[in-house]
Amino acid sequence: MSKNSKSNVKDNSIEKVIKEVRDRFGKCLKVTEPKSEYVRTHLRELSLVPDSLVKTLVSRGLKVRIGHKYMTEFSSNKYYMYTTPRGHENKKWSEIAGCYDPVSKIVYAGAGSDPDGSLILHELGHGVADLFDLNNSPELVNTHIRLFDKLEDYYQQGGPGGVAGCEELFAEAFSLYLIASEEGFLLRYKDMNFYNFFAKKFPKT
Repeated sequence: MSKNSKSNVKDNSIEKVIKEVRDRFGKCLKVTEPKSEYVRTHLRELSLVPDSLVKTLVSRGLKVRIGHKYMTEFSSNKYYMYTTPRGHENKKWSEIAGCYDPVSKIVYAGAGSDPDGSLILHELGHGVADLFDLNNSPELVNTHIRLFDKLEDYYQQGGPGGVAGCEELFAEAFSLYLIASEEGFLLRYKDMNFYNFFAKKFPKT
């Protein structure tokens, strides 16, 4: 990283973001390697989560772990040693940088990114769907069926209305809802009802 005034401004701004995110999430957030660009990106994107949603998630036991790591470094859980990540059959958990664990209610975000959205907000989306009991909601299942033929293979897991596909669609759409404008969301999904599904449940203001 070049040592010019512009980089110093960025450093100052990210320090402010880190403090604000820590204040909002409190003890449920743990951050290591704060100088990692991956970590800083996760924190910037986490700052987009509305206060009302943060408070609800924290009250329901959500925890967030951010660091420059992969899943087998984040957790000693043997599950990550002996299973294959869903939808990534050619990879091991030691190559996966993010996950939501529904047992511990922990969102992990590590040394990776999502080229189409946000890694941490995608994983947080899994947590939101779990803690709000939305994965099997009729609205989501019907949306998955309606959009199925337009979705990429990863989001078609399980067929129309399938559990895995619904979960992944919700998580990715939740991520896009927070980081993009209404126009950006509709550019990808072309479905106003789907946008309103998020806007009604999780207003940004």
